[in-house]
Amino acid sequence: RIARLLRGYRHVPAAHIDKIVFAIVRLSQLALDHPSICDMDINPLLAGPDEILALDVRIQIDSGAHTKPVIHPY
Repeated sequence: RIARLLRGYRHVPAAHIDKIVFAIVRLSQLALDHPSICDMDINPLLAGPDEILALDVRIQIDSGAHTKPVIHPY
């Protein structure tokens, strides 16, 4: 359902998918570089044809949380 919306509809242009992918990869790298990040909430994340914009971000830090990733890094 979301993929259809990202392709654009009515007067809303398609989102730039490559920029969305880049943002997800960078967020993943941020989590790997800072293992004390235990929770991250971005809501809303606006994806347009030219830019990606996070309007509100909450990052929770746990200084004792230094665990290895569950999956192999990208």
